[in-house]
Amino acid sequence: MKRIIFILLSSCSAIITSAQREPADSIAALLEQHPQQDTVRLNLLISFANTYAEVDISKGIAAADEAILLAKKLGAPQLGKAYFAKALNYMNNDEYSQVLKTLDIAIPAFIAAGDSMGLARTYFGKGLAYFNISAYDTAILQHQKALNIYKALGEQKRMANVLNSIGANYRNLSNYPKAIDYYLEALSKYETTGSTNETAMTLSNIGMIYKDIEDYSHALGYYEKALDTYRQLNDKKGLAKTLTNMGIAYDGLKNGDKALGYFQQALKISEELDLRIEICTNLAEIGIIYKDRKEYETALPYFKKAMDIAVELGNKRSIGTLHNHIGAVLLHCSDALLKKEGIKPADRYSKVLEHQFAGLKLAKENGLLYEISNSLGLISELYEAKGDYKQSLEYHKQFTALRDSIFSDKSTMEIARKGVQYEFEKKEVLTKAENEKQQALAAAEINRQRIIKNSVMAGTGILLLGAVSSFVFYKRRRDAEISKAAAEFKAQVSETEMKALRAQMNPHFIFNSLNSISDYISRNDLKNADHYLSKFAKIMRMILENSEQKEVPLADDLKALELYMQLESARMNNRFSYEINVAADIDIENTLIPPLILQPFVENSIWHGLSQKKGNGRIIINITKQQNMLNCTVEDNGIGREAAAKDTRPDKKSLGMKITKARIDIINKLKKSNAGVMLTDLAEGTKVEVKLPLELSF
Repeated sequence: MKRIIFILLSSCSAIITSAQREPADSIAALLEQHPQQDTVRLNLLISFANTYAEVDISKGIAAADEAILLAKKLGAPQLGKAYFAKALNYMNNDEYSQVLKTLDIAIPAFIAAGDSMGLARTYFGKGLAYFNISAYDTAILQHQKALNIYKALGEQKRMANVLNSIGANYRNLSNYPKAIDYYLEALSKYETTGSTNETAMTLSNIGMIYKDIEDYSHALGYYEKALDTYRQLNDKKGLAKTLTNMGIAYDGLKNGDKALGYFQQALKISEELDLRIEICTNLAEIGIIYKDRKEYETALPYFKKAMDIAVELGNKRSIGTLHNHIGAVLLHCSDALLKKEGIKPADRYSKVLEHQFAGLKLAKENGLLYEISNSLGLISELYEAKGDYKQSLEYHKQFTALRDSIFSDKSTMEIARKGVQYEFEKKEVLTKAENEKQQALAAAEINRQRIIKNSVMAGTGILLLGAVSSFVFYKRRRDAEISKAAAEFKAQVSETEMKALRAQMNPHFIFNSLNSISDYISRNDLKNADHYLSKFAKIMRMILENSEQKEVPLADDLKALELYMQLESARMNNRFSYEINVAADIDIENTLIPPLILQPFVENSIWHGLSQKKGNGRIIINITKQQNMLNCTVEDNGIGREAAAKDTRPDKKSLGMKITKARIDIINKLKKSNAGVMLTDLAEGTKVEVKLPLELSF
């Protein structure tokens, strides 16, 4: 993998700062008005230090030092907070060794004061500092300590912050299943607490997981959601980081011009905000674009500027990866560029090896599997250029073994499964909640009508109003029955929709698809595995998105249906073919149809008709228009219904047709139409005819 993942600290420094600060000048004025050496001044000094961490770090540290001395003099419990404020200033100045030293002093102060919240924030801060110096295992240990305290305190949003950071550490250790576990848990908590900014940050982080496994299309989907939110919030930091990530994704899609545009936008914002980590990242990424274009003389200055910042920050990961890139430039560049850099052409290989072994050493020290893999690959390439094929082969073997372990079939499928599972469970919860809401409304309406009935009956003793009361009672009872029936019908609609979604997300289909991907990988057929996985992820997304709609364009529904048949055909070694014919007088973009209404019948054709057939099968789908009805037929040349009925295996029992008929019954009630399903036995196979009311979007 040519792309080196640079650290994008998309949330960390902001998380531990206060969400709302008093204006710096207001606090300074209050300090001038209160010179007394008491707890009031102490609290003002701590607020001043926290505020100036983002305004003037030297003033922030000076205020924190004064607060520390005053807290010690007063024996005040705010001593830990004073140290924390000082550490925050060091954090914003990227002085991570000072952050760790200061927070180590803060820990006993918080313990002595019995301040659990302060202690948790301190462990979290230490984790962020270790993250920034690429000590990911140590960072995780500190974050776990913070997480345990926040759990005990019931701090949901702070728990989400820690979960997000743990996910970032596991991602940098290339442990993607664990990373996505933590990201999804954080995302769930953020959505529950209505944390818009943090939700965007987590979506971006999940996008980076997909980027790391080179699924750039899915990565861009998450980035674009995050980008929209950051623009709405006018969050320039989030905007800069997401633009960088989008550039990396477009470069992965071989669209270097678009990638370069995103990197340059991100670099401009990062320089305006003086985000040195982001400046380093974007300089390096721009250098990569030019290196890949073999424009080495343009690439090298970007790498050298990025290296200066990485060394200044003590960012070992970036230093190591930049060694690799600089080594690659020196390996392939002209002799003239070498001389310009003060390197003799005869010393080319030794200088390149110096950079590449430096990169490998840093990667191994920090357990960075991706970077180790890249270094091994580059060293193998160098020895091949030198003509030392034995050494080249040895390093290439190490490179291949490590890369295969990173992209193991279990990891890739686990990520796909967890992503689909999260989206599906989220959808199912929403549908179930709507169903329960409708049932509650029905119960409330029935109870209300019962009260009305009792009230009316109490007045039936008055003969003069008897007739009127009887009429009112009858009418209200009828209205109650109508309301009850309507509420029950709505509940039936919700329940049917949920069942339809479950049928479309058929677990047999999901697990069979994942098994097919696993089979491709076990046979080292990575091209087909990637092709199959891409289609599988696409159809899952289409099913989930379309299930939110009552009706979708016929064109979209046929795309989903074709994807389904492609996957099933591939899984069955292409034992059946298919064709979809749409009459010329049908506008598929503007004709609406209930989502995936035909899929259960196609599934039946495959599972019941064609799976047991000897020889090649065929499925033909025809869409025609008859007056105000849309006529859809699914025809197969399978073994027929009579033979299929003898197959009693449990996994062959499908509820799809029953649910579809229930959906059509609902359509008839809502639209007062004559929609229906008719099955016909053919000489060879079965034909299903589905008639639906013709609906247009205009």
